[in-house]
Amino acid sequence: MHVLLYCSGSAGDILPFVRIGGSIVRSGHSATLVTHAGYESLAEKAGLAYAPIDSAQQYAEYLSNVSALNTPGGIGRFLQDFSLPLAEGSVRAIESELRDNSVLLSCPTFDVPARLVAERIGLPIMWLFIAPVQVAQWNLRAKIRLAMFRDVLGDSIRQIRANLGMSEITDWDTWLAYSASSIGQWPRWFAEPAEDWLSGVEPIGFLADNEAERVQLSDPIEQFLAANPAPVLITGGTGDYLDESFFAAGLKAARHNDLPSIVVTRYPDRVESTGGRVLVAEKAPFGLLMPRCSCAIHHGGLGTLGAAAGAGIPQLILAFGADRPDNGKRAIDLGIGQMVEAREWKTDRPTMLLRQLLTSQKTRLRCEQIGRVTSEEQAGFPGVPELEAFFGSESGR
Repeated sequence: MHVLLYCSGSAGDILPFVRIGGSIVRSGHSATLVTHAGYESLAEKAGLAYAPIDSAQQYAEYLSNVSALNTPGGIGRFLQDFSLPLAEGSVRAIESELRDNSVLLSCPTFDVPARLVAERIGLPIMWLFIAPVQVAQWNLRAKIRLAMFRDVLGDSIRQIRANLGMSEITDWDTWLAYSASSIGQWPRWFAEPAEDWLSGVEPIGFLADNEAERVQLSDPIEQFLAANPAPVLITGGTGDYLDESFFAAGLKAARHNDLPSIVVTRYPDRVESTGGRVLVAEKAPFGLLMPRCSCAIHHGGLGTLGAAAGAGIPQLILAFGADRPDNGKRAIDLGIGQMVEAREWKTDRPTMLLRQLLTSQKTRLRCEQIGRVTSEEQAGFPGVPELEAFFGSESGR
């Protein structure tokens, strides 16, 4: 089996595909990562072939506009202005990597190129969902999605199809349908499939920090940890949509609890200068850093949430937009974290909840329990049995 991993978005959307790609390769199959510019090194470390769909400049422009995805009205505009213009190049990139035994694993939402290739070539296709909210309340979500793609984006998609020599879509419901089986990058105990979910989605567990990312911590981080053991980790993920207020809220909570902080962000200019007990780093391998922290303060992205769960540390989630409030509520229900929405970031609530998380023996024991469970779930080849079963049945038809 050769799995074409087509994905688009910020690093939080792409890293799950790198991680499952590593699992695919370790199990004896091969895989190619087809995504934005800049992921070649990460793909290589995971044993994946790599094909870019854009240039570094195009991807930078793409990332600078992802904040639109945090509002319902902005999703269509972002797809129209920054996603669909990459579609034809993405189709060519995917098709350039085709082999006789190729199959497709795609991200949802930004999946027009994968759908086009599957239709053109007759490839079986499966989806990897990034968060439970993407498959919840499916009847309503499917109606909204149909209206957006058919009525708002339809002209652009028709033009793309014409450029590729394809006829118009006659049945949008069928064209937008998902496969009978899909996978989700969360454990069943985090979000049990419900009656109103898209059918056939199987949770496979958090796709944890893989060996390809386990480089050494940088010297500045090691030196800071030596002088400031068990700091708070503050991170807003990789998307460009959080302003100074997010980092200020996290730093205030840590400072008022007399705790040092390591801030990991690609946008260090948004972090105020706070003195010697704060270190700002543009990147760090969470699989190595989180187990040495006392707590994670983050935006609610499921990749970060899963990394903190695997490290067995409590989480204070400053949730904003998209799937993140839903992820935060699930962390609360599990007893491993607390959540503060944006309207309360400037209050004393983050400080109070951080203190509760760090002083609660019940929370500490629950985090340790979830950490053990998460580690055990990653011992095999997450997702590979589901991929083998689905694509095996598809090829046998």
